[in-house]
Amino acid sequence: MIGIKASYAAGTTALLLLSEATMGGPPMVTDDTGTAADGTVEIIGFAAGESRDAGKSAQAPALDVAFGINETVEIGFVLPRQRVKNPGQKSVTSWGEASLGLKWRFFDRGNRALAIAPTFSMPLTDSSTVLGIIDDAYIFTLPLLASIRRGAWELTGNLGYSVSSGTFDTISVSGSAGYQVTPKFRTLLEFWGSDLVGDGASRGFLNWRAGVEWAPVRRLTILGAIGGDIWSQLGAANRLEYDYYIGLQYVSGNRQ
Repeated sequence: MIGIKASYAAGTTALLLLSEATMGGPPMVTDDTGTAADGTVEIIGFAAGESRDAGKSAQAPALDVAFGINETVEIGFVLPRQRVKNPGQKSVTSWGEASLGLKWRFFDRGNRALAIAPTFSMPLTDSSTVLGIIDDAYIFTLPLLASIRRGAWELTGNLGYSVSSGTFDTISVSGSAGYQVTPKFRTLLEFWGSDLVGDGASRGFLNWRAGVEWAPVRRLTILGAIGGDIWSQLGAANRLEYDYYIGLQYVSGNRQ
C-alpha cells in the first residue's frame, strides 16, 4: 500500500481520502508487483472520493502516470485536484497532494514476485493547506509488495511504513485477490488497514474494497471500485461510510 496519508484532528474533517493510496494499484489500494513494460507509458485519468460523518472529500480530475524504465522498474507520479466538504460549510477545492514514486521488482520467479515501491508525497500549493484540504506534511513511504499467481487467480499483499513530518506515522497492511474471469475482464476484492502512530497514541482501522478491470479494446482499460468500513478505532465521526474509484487507463508505447 503506497503513499497512504493520515491526519487526525478532533472536530474537523480528518483522514479524508485515506483509501486513495497514492501510487497504489488502481482501482485497488493494494498495489501489485507488476510494472509498466519497458518503453511504455500508462496514463490513468480518474475520480475518487469518500464519505464520513466528519466530511466528504473527492479527487477529480486526477492524473496517475507510470513510465516503464525497463522490464522491472517504473517511475510514476500522481497529480490530483481535490475537493473537501465539511458539515455545515461550503466545499473548498484546490490541488491535492502530489506524489512521486518508483517501483522495483527485485524478485520474479515464475508465478511469484517481490517488489519495493518507495514514494514521496507533498502539498503542491500553500493554498491547499491553508484551506484545510490537505495537511502541511511531507510523507515518505516504503512498502514491500508480494504477489502469487495460480491459474486465473492472483493474490497480492502489501506491508509498509510511512514517515510523516506531521503528527502521525503510519503502519499499513493490505491484501487482495484478483480473478481473471475472461481475457478482458477481472474482478478484485481486498481488505486494507492502517495503524496511525504518534504522540503515544495508536488508532487503527480495517476497510474493504471490491473492484473490476475491463479492457473493451486494446490499450484501454476501465477501472472501478467501491468500498466501506469493517472496523475502526477512529471514532464515529471518522468511520468510513463508503469510498469509490472510477478511472480510464491508456497504455502507449510498445505494449504487446
